[in-house]
Amino acid sequence: MFRWIILMAMAFCLSGCRSHVLTDKTELSRDHTYISFQKLKKPYVRKGEVGGEQISFIKIIAFAGDRFDVAVTSTGGRLDLYVEGEGVRVEDSDEQDVKKRVTVAEDRLETFVEISLTAHPAANYTLTVTPL
Repeated sequence: MFRWIILMAMAFCLSGCRSHVLTDKTELSRDHTYISFQKLKKPYVRKGEVGGEQISFIKIIAFAGDRFDVAVTSTGGRLDLYVEGEGVRVEDSDEQDVKKRVTVAEDRLETFVEISLTAHPAANYTLTVTPL
């Protein structure tokens, strides 16, 4: 019984750090996850699979001056990572394994940092978003 509980807890954590998640919505070919770092400053890690018409969206509620590193590793097909948002500056990072550095403008009260993942034909991925 104890092993079963541990295995379930591990599977729950590997699909995404639930403590960051505000809400999850899965549609036919789109996954939408909204996260926040306001209560927990630890990195958000999500493992998943995407491909074909499937797109995974992760939206971070962010505030003036917030900064994040976005890193992704994948196996399988070609994985595409897109990061954008209103009042958000996105730069390629020179650090190993960090793909994008995100900064929210100081004059923004709040915004969403939108991360989307697609792949062709399909890919498994590990996404890590680290607040700075």
